[in-house]
Amino acid sequence: MKALLVVSAMVLSSSAFASDCFSSNFVDGWSYDSQKDVLTVEAFPNKYEVTARFCNQLSWADRIGFNSFGSFVCAGDRLAVLDAWNHVIETCPIDNITKVK
Repeated sequence: MKALLVVSAMVLSSSAFASDCFSSNFVDGWSYDSQKDVLTVEAFPNKYEVTARFCNQLSWADRIGFNSFGSFVCAGDRLAVLDAWNHVIETCPIDNITKVK
């Protein structure tokens, strides 16, 4: 079973990105498509496609989290890949978030 851990940290997020944001409080699922290198996040009531750079461990992740400033996750924040003991094994910069229509 995949799990989500939301981590709030003082990471600056830029509004200069042409990207959607989602509330980490409403995330209730996620999946990763290694063929397209896209993470799909279910954040009620929508789904979002998240692209992140240098995420080599994401294909094998059981848990993920987000390092963001506040409760909204936006481009410029970081995706955290965690092991079964909730240790961060990799963090990746989020390039873009697009709401799936």
